[in-house]
Amino acid sequence: MNKLIILSVLIWISGCSTVEYRSTPLALPPELRVPVVKADELECVTDETFKNLKLQNDLRKARIETLKNIIKSTWKHQ
Repeated sequence: MNKLIILSVLIWISGCSTVEYRSTPLALPPELRVPVVKADELECVTDETFKNLKLQNDLRKARIETLKNIIKSTWKHQ
């Protein structure tokens, strides 16, 4: 019977406690420095390859923006 009372009290006490998790604000990494490709260097590239390079660049920029937003979301809850 004592075990039942102790167990009931522990369950009741644990239900009253609240746990608050806080994340540490993350720092943004330095900007990525990518080499510049000049237009005359792309003259021998097919249109399809050029479109793929543009898509690759656009996707990279979008991913960087997404990751920046995730990092910045850690700044709001302080």
